Amino acid sequence: LGPYQLETQVGRGAFGEVWRAMDTRLRRPVAIKTPRSDVSFTAEDLERFKAEALRVALLRHPNITAVFDVGHIGERPY
Repeated sequence: LGPYQLETQVGRGAFGEVWRAMDTRLRRPVAIKTPRSDVSFTAEDLERFKAEALRVALLRHPNITAVFDVGHIGERPY
């Protein structure tokens, strides 16, 4: 997925999947959240996914994972 090498799926919900991955640019482990690959979503659903990432990126709390990147590869957002 772009500069991220997906390794293992670590979580799955109604909308998204979370993957353990490697950031190949910075050579460090990361978590990547994407919409589920087995479900079709509307453009509105995908816009909500992006909006969630932007909101979470503003949060600073020891129990919330920081957001360092948001984007998409082709039609697949992360």
